Amino acid sequence: MTPSSKKPITVGFVLGTLGVGGAEGQVIRLAERLPEYGFRPILVIMEERGPYLETVRDMGMPLHCTHSVMTYRKYDPRFTYHFARTAWRMRQAFNAERVDIIHAFLYWAYIFAALASPFSRNKVLITSRRSRGIFKEGRFGYQAIENLTNHWIDAATVNSLGLYDDALGREKIDRKRMAVIYNGVDIEGFDAVEHANLRTEFPELSDAEPLVGAVGNLKRIKGYPDLLEAVAMARREVPKLKLVVLGFDNENLREELEQQVRSLGLEGAVVFAGGRKQVWPYYFAFDILAHPAHSEGFANVLLEAMAAGRPIVATDVGGNKESVSDGETGYIVPPQKPVKMAAKLVQLAKDPALANRMGKEGRRRVEARFSVDAMVKAHVRMYEALLETGKLPPMQNPPILTAEDGQS
Repeated sequence: MTPSSKKPITVGFVLGTLGVGGAEGQVIRLAERLPEYGFRPILVIMEERGPYLETVRDMGMPLHCTHSVMTYRKYDPRFTYHFARTAWRMRQAFNAERVDIIHAFLYWAYIFAALASPFSRNKVLITSRRSRGIFKEGRFGYQAIENLTNHWIDAATVNSLGLYDDALGREKIDRKRMAVIYNGVDIEGFDAVEHANLRTEFPELSDAEPLVGAVGNLKRIKGYPDLLEAVAMARREVPKLKLVVLGFDNENLREELEQQVRSLGLEGAVVFAGGRKQVWPYYFAFDILAHPAHSEGFANVLLEAMAAGRPIVATDVGGNKESVSDGETGYIVPPQKPVKMAAKLVQLAKDPALANRMGKEGRRRVEARFSVDAMVKAHVRMYEALLETGKLPPMQNPPILTAEDGQS
């Protein structure tokens, strides 16, 4: 796969917004590298908001927005109007940019992209899932329209085997059109960042031994109440253990979580540090990374923590056990079981040599399996095969698409 001297192939990425999230970050890293392989990326978003807007503009990548309004009830005539307008505006953007490949990420983005595709000039349509379909439970219409649009796609990707199984179990979709492409971490970029010092920024953390970090927006599905309970239990054996949480308050949960901190007697032991557009420097301030999610696709936070050489305690959801090797780079515990998480936090806190060894092994694992270079090359293989043959490239079973033929 070498850069082409031919006219660049235009890839139209589609996202809902440019908020700080795993899918958005992966799309940007992919778009940054695609020109090296003869592709021209453009981006279509449904709402013009999010911290990554500035990043995209600095990249000089063409950006279109449909200015979608999805707040009306489905029986409101305005809903039908805005629904149709969004699909039409996507179609206009795709045709204006002469898009060859449409690649849409997350549910509403790929639904609208699929609706626009039959009226566009694109040759290939790819949809990418990044979370389990639990949000569709009890919503017949959500699954019905997804099943309908699945007839029009050329390929669908997920970023973990857990999501692969989830999609096949919920959707009417041809498994021959599905592939797993793991997320990637920019190792060189990670190593170049200046390390943050949370113990200086927040004096109450200055005596933390160890400092447990959690990274993720404040959402119920992230399981933060469980983590607070686990920290309270762990501190009975390791009194200096403290927790810092980095994440935007997307669901207005902070006040509720702070009340739980007070009820558990954790004042001064837990800091909600707010969100950060760039979180990489902060991993180096943690001694342990905790990830208590109730549901997950494939958590970038785990790869990033391993890139920083940090041991992990994460719940057994989504693709977490595909990234974290239990007992080698950290521990996988059952979700919604604070006692189990507390026990592993204590084990790592009491054995710094073990924590250090797991952190180093995690770094080696990321370098070997989850680099951004491997992620980009896997996408390039997929794009080229779909354009040339209309089919995904050959894969082993399970269908993990890698940078080179015959690898998994």
